[in-house]
Amino acid sequence: MRRLASTAALLAVLCLALSAGGTAAAAGASITITAAEMTTDAAGMVVATGRVRISDGTNVAEGARVVLDTRRRVAVFTPGVVRGPQGVLRGRRLTVRYVTTRLTEVKAEGDATIELQTTRIAAGEITLGLVDQRVTAAGRVRVQAPPDVQAEGARLQFQRRTGLLTLAGQVRVQTAQGVAEGTRLEARIGLQEIRMWGDVRVRFGDIAARADAAILLLPAKRAILTGAVRVEQRGRVLWAERVTVDYGAGRVVAEGPLRMRIPDPAGP
Repeated sequence: MRRLASTAALLAVLCLALSAGGTAAAAGASITITAAEMTTDAAGMVVATGRVRISDGTNVAEGARVVLDTRRRVAVFTPGVVRGPQGVLRGRRLTVRYVTTRLTEVKAEGDATIELQTTRIAAGEITLGLVDQRVTAAGRVRVQAPPDVQAEGARLQFQRRTGLLTLAGQVRVQTAQGVAEGTRLEARIGLQEIRMWGDVRVRFGDIAARADAAILLLPAKRAILTGAVRVEQRGRVLWAERVTVDYGAGRVVAEGPLRMRIPDPAGP
């Protein structure tokens, strides 16, 4: 086991370990690693401590301590953070995979969070693909977006190139005006328009409804329900194939064939 304390020595050793075929950094390796102190052995294991930083020029992984397996090309931060164009990813344990010239994938575990533009995702674990720009999450996934939207589910996928976010499992959307539940949702980043499927149930104020599918237009405070729709409001029950719930104004508009049950104001 060798111990190196200088940053220059650390860079020299790790550039040799990270570059293809053991060639020097001048041969084209673009990953750089800095730290206050490290130990290394003949098996290719490196332990670095003190403001550790691994960068490929675009993405930067940072932490107080990292164990790096130069043969498998895996670095484990405990804890760690990665910053880049895709956002900021944090976790109590951060596993970073890399190739010769770039970081390729990061997995955060334990109170994992990622900030994507104005949207924040928290979960038991979050994996970020730095090549395909894909985010996956599992374990009580929570998605928050301004001003007051929170979505929850069991599994999440997000593709940065398209901006499409998918949440599956038993999903729930909570706003200041009410709640919607289903088994799957899709939305663009920011959660301004949300599409839901699977025995959708919504409640906004005194309006409660069930449907096969729904579109939540959150800035307009409106929900469009389709399929076998049932809406109840102040004792009135409405069945239709398409209903628009304007929950901002407390109004319900049905389209197509419908039937309604109106309670007798005189009572039974």
